[in-house]
Amino acid sequence: MASPNPTTQARFERIGAEELRRRLDSGNPPLILDVRRGSAFEDPPGVPGALPFALDRDPLRLPDVERKRPIVAYCL
Repeated sequence: MASPNPTTQARFERIGAEELRRRLDSGNPPLILDVRRGSAFEDPPGVPGALPFALDRDPLRLPDVERKRPIVAYCL
């Protein structure tokens, strides 16, 4: 088995609200996934413009999104 290409490996890091704001204001803002149970989506998203992703309704795969954008997932 060939070793994975390091340029295509996912990288995960925990960021806070201030860092998220900085990234949203950058020239390459991330896609934001609002991850909750489906019944919780009666409330508005915690981050305006976030894409809803219901854990109990959606298949456990990312929606069809532009894969070159950074992705930020949060759960309320």
